[in-house]
Amino acid sequence: MANPAKRKGDRVERQVVSLLNQAGIKAAKVSRCGHAGGDVYLELAPGGKRGLVAEVKARKEPIATIDNWLKGQSDLVVLKPDYAEPQIMMPWRTFVTLMEAYQGQPVFIDMRPAGESLADDTLERPACN
Repeated sequence: MANPAKRKGDRVERQVVSLLNQAGIKAAKVSRCGHAGGDVYLELAPGGKRGLVAEVKARKEPIATIDNWLKGQSDLVVLKPDYAEPQIMMPWRTFVTLMEAYQGQPVFIDMRPAGESLADDTLERPACN
């Protein structure tokens, strides 16, 4: 891997997996074999039947405004784009606290419009490892 940006990204992804595992959260780096999803898989339920996929980005400085909000009294920032579901940004310590609180108990909040079925939905680890 000659590209320095790819090396940096790969290194940071491995660091995030290591931090998650140290915090007692089962996580693994996701392979890139034709996969266009996230970088790290976090297991929420035993056996990998429920989990989260995280996109990991390394930046010299985070977005200044969000960073300032998180340095204040807020534990997380909710970003609500027009006509889209809310997005959450939080410090690492807040994320680990949430994961510890729900370890082994999958939490799913349905943000879809009424009438859309959940019958076939699962959050499974991507097939590429």
